[in-house]
Amino acid sequence: MIFRWRGIDHLLIGDLASWPIALAALLRSPRAKVVIAAHGTDVGYAGRPTLRGKLYKFYLRLAAAMLGKALVIANSSATESRVKNAGFRRTRVIPLAADGNNPAPSGKHGNNLLFAGRIIPQKGLAWFVTEVLPRIPENIGLDVAGQILESAEAAVLTHPRVRHLDALSPDALKSAYANALAVVVPNISMPTNEYEGFGLVATEAAASGGVVLAANLDGIKDAVMDGQTGFLLAAENPAIWIDKIVEIGKWTDSQRHKFIQSSMEACREWYSWDRVGRQTFDALTGE
Repeated sequence: MIFRWRGIDHLLIGDLASWPIALAALLRSPRAKVVIAAHGTDVGYAGRPTLRGKLYKFYLRLAAAMLGKALVIANSSATESRVKNAGFRRTRVIPLAADGNNPAPSGKHGNNLLFAGRIIPQKGLAWFVTEVLPRIPENIGLDVAGQILESAEAAVLTHPRVRHLDALSPDALKSAYANALAVVVPNISMPTNEYEGFGLVATEAAASGGVVLAANLDGIKDAVMDGQTGFLLAAENPAIWIDKIVEIGKWTDSQRHKFIQSSMEACREWYSWDRVGRQTFDALTGE
């Protein structure tokens, strides 16, 4: 996207992988201000211990050398850190947002946990089913809403306390968030250096009236306001996850309603697209 502001062309590029577009724009307008958005894989792929990963790392370092004055907008502090490791000097963190126009909470729930997202190792579903689910009260099950991308990870869907809902429509997913005892986002660290750029599921779930339990890992730290829009729990620590699930299971309807109401209000104030728009415009214009 190119627009003119106060006599200077401004170029916004949607992801770091597309940075060569800026070279063409700078040939046309050498004084143009370049802003590039960074999300996750467009940065994280450079950390993979493969030939392709190493080549992509060189590709990003070339971008940092040729576009030294470019500003990179990162969706989280974790993404910003990786952008800086690639050689970019000018960065800004602008966390993402979620739809805040959702019905008020009732305080009721269906006594099942919910996992929503792609079924891949990084998301931690297999870890959760293996290490946590068997050690929480037997009347609590786990609903899984998401597309199977790795068959080995999906093997846990046969667990007797797991129900696979497949991919849900946006409205059905919002309802599932609100009706779950808690929405779990149990990401784990990966030996391949993959990471979670933001963790939008956590933000969307909280904005929809869900109680969010998320791994205190990577960009998820910016997707959850700990104690306000959910709870950040130590990644891959079963005891902490078990204790928090049991604690939330003992909440009264009044306690639950109060927390969700406050959580949704915090989401409307911070995880709003108006805030993202203002911050992005400020980044583009330098104000």
